[in-house]
Amino acid sequence: MENVLPIEGRRINPYLERLTAALEALEQGLRAADEEDVADYCRQISDTLVFFRYSDEDQKEGIDPRLRIDPSTSGFPNSLEFIRLFQEKSRAGAVLAELPSQEELAGTAMQKILAGDFPRQEQQAKVRLDYYRRLHDVPIVRDFEVVRVRENGSGDDCRHYHLHWRGLDQSKNLFIAYSLELEQDRNDEPLGRKRGSDQLFTTLEQKFGLGAAHLLKSIDTFAAIHPKAVKRYVIGPYYCDQTHNAGPLEEVFHRANDPWLLRYRCESVVSEKTLEIKKSMFRKPDRMELCSDEVAENFAYCPNRIRQELGEMFINGGEESYQVVGVDEEGKIID
Repeated sequence: MENVLPIEGRRINPYLERLTAALEALEQGLRAADEEDVADYCRQISDTLVFFRYSDEDQKEGIDPRLRIDPSTSGFPNSLEFIRLFQEKSRAGAVLAELPSQEELAGTAMQKILAGDFPRQEQQAKVRLDYYRRLHDVPIVRDFEVVRVRENGSGDDCRHYHLHWRGLDQSKNLFIAYSLELEQDRNDEPLGRKRGSDQLFTTLEQKFGLGAAHLLKSIDTFAAIHPKAVKRYVIGPYYCDQTHNAGPLEEVFHRANDPWLLRYRCESVVSEKTLEIKKSMFRKPDRMELCSDEVAENFAYCPNRIRQELGEMFINGGEESYQVVGVDEEGKIID
């Protein structure tokens, strides 16, 4: 099935507005559940989507009036659109340094107007200046970002840390965030204060996208680091009348006006016991974590009229059920 669908011109903004409404509803739910880090991530995704909006000025200035979305896997803009935005963000400072200032553009434009000329070049430069200023100043999503490494006290023989990281899983075109609680042996250098600690963050990036249980096992291979709890948060897929839908969702969407639905999943796994494995009389025993079964919670946010037709539980492909959360016309979650 084709994984790229171009949305053109004035059809772009309605798609983005509905997607943003879905993210804002999920953000409400996450804040109500005290998941502030993931709620902040939803806000950052919404702020990033603004840069894909269409305006008539874009077409006048030769900017491609198309947004390519992934209609079958995630429903979000295609990962190539985000990669292009990442690249533009990285060079925004250099572009701004080459552009005239707003005051210079205004002065030159006024001179042309007084001389009876239309300030076409100045108008084009102003559009570019405004775009790159916003892109330079606004924090947007990244492909991988460690947001927090916080030490939460220490014991006689270990330090306690909380880590939070997030990014775009380009293989599935989904937004994923993680939280990790870990212990680190006190005789090891504190995280972030030695070059060797980069090995942990390299592993987190290499293993990005893994489920919570698999990730905990990967982290447990570090001799001095002992993972105690991992949460994995998956934002998406998103469904609307421009995505490839199936089953009950396709039937309900076919009858609805401007339908949308955003899925969200939270997986968690904890260490229930730590085993010490003695390999030699002359060295400290290795430690291995015995983990609980992975627990998953699934939610689906959608307009309340869609919820009423789907019922309180939406079955996805006959495999997983999602608790359906209704949203009223003002964008508020219905209890």
